[in-house]
Amino acid sequence: MKKIVVGICFVLFFIAIAMGGFYKFGAIPFVALKDYYGEWYSCNETEGVFVSAQGLCSEVCPNRVKNDNGYCALPCSANKPLMDDKGECYSCDERERIDVGKDGKCTEVCPDRIKTEDGYCVLPCSANKPLMDEDGKCYSCNETKSIYVGKDGQCTEVCPERIKTDAGYCALPCPAYETLMSEKGYCSSCDEIESIYVGKDGKCTEVCPDRIKTEEGYCVLPCPADKPLKNKWGACWSCDSEFYSICVGKDGLCTEVCPNRVKTEDGYCVVILK
Repeated sequence: MKKIVVGICFVLFFIAIAMGGFYKFGAIPFVALKDYYGEWYSCNETEGVFVSAQGLCSEVCPNRVKNDNGYCALPCSANKPLMDDKGECYSCDERERIDVGKDGKCTEVCPDRIKTEDGYCVLPCSANKPLMDEDGKCYSCNETKSIYVGKDGQCTEVCPERIKTDAGYCALPCPAYETLMSEKGYCSSCDEIESIYVGKDGKCTEVCPDRIKTEEGYCVLPCPADKPLKNKWGACWSCDSEFYSICVGKDGLCTEVCPNRVKTEDGYCVVILK
């Protein structure tokens, strides 16, 4: 009978482990927490354990909690209530930005902090550096480089002298000799040879009357007489180009500049076969 009881106990123990159960033998905790990759951990593991959104956590380790990023961790203490995306805890006055993930808690546990569009929990920017990028870094309003603040980020609200592009870049206005602003906030002159991507809503002809905006949002110089065919990205081609088919877009010119070609319904300018 004793052997039968012992055997049943061992069977129950291994079943519990397989199911992620939590058992103690005396004062020693058995491994009970299984991570996403199949490794086993004690419920008292100090670091966060990745179990995924579907994995077991408090069900097998009641002393742990699972964050929105799938990490099973010990709860944060009152003096360090901010949990990052991997289950580590920080105080609300931590100077560094904390990656809590897009679904993680920030202002809910630290009212003085702000969560950025990319899921960083940060302290507000100071008065001399009020411009915050998408990662929570702060800049002064006279920062010369273009700052990506995200489409929902603040730009002119904190730095009225700057301009926000449709792509979410906050930049200083372009000078008189470089009036053309790209989607990323970089400035170019109107006679720039290269095509400049300003985006579909960006300014082109309005600031550079000699340029043309393509269907795809590129601001380009007109094509020369020997290469009158412009594709939808702004590159110029001759009518006799070795390429049979050139994508000019549904609104692009084709037969109007190259009588030996015809435009298809999907915007390709193709050679008329004889």
